[in-house]
Amino acid sequence: MRGLNADIALGTGTAAVPAVAATSGIPAVPRARGAWAGTAGLGRLIVGVLRRGMAGQWPVIADGAVSALAGGSFIARAGEEADDASRDGPSATS
Repeated sequence: MRGLNADIALGTGTAAVPAVAATSGIPAVPRARGAWAGTAGLGRLIVGVLRRGMAGQWPVIADGAVSALAGGSFIARAGEEADDASRDGPSATS
């Protein structure tokens, strides 16, 4: 039960991170979302693995793994998009 409580606390605590990151610029938002998805996913993955003997834990394990991978992808792509935007110069719509 301790692991589940930690997962809930982690998910709740990191839900506000994207709002705070928005004050730091556009690339910070997907990085913050990635950090949130990655940490929440790792939490679910750990809880699922620790409880895998119980019925119905394989979807939790799969969900945690996918969220963790997606979080890493968001973080990696946020840096690439910021670099692409700086190379392209000012946009035609601004």
